[in-house]
Amino acid sequence: MRESKTSLKAVGTRRNFQSAIISEEARQAMIAEAAYYIAEKRGFQGGDPVSDWLAAQREIADRFAR
Repeated sequence: MRESKTSLKAVGTRRNFQSAIISEEARQAMIAEAAYYIAEKRGFQGGDPVSDWLAAQREIADRFAR
């Protein structure tokens, strides 16, 4: 049981470390690019730029949470 807690703690630390490596500027650029591709996927027709941005934020956050 003790090993499990240690392992989970190490995973959490590793995730925090990965997040710290990427600057806020780089993260924003990644989100902007992802939002662009979301809009491109629907042919830039309809949609909402704010919704695209929020979806892109979730996508990038999910990538770094793994």
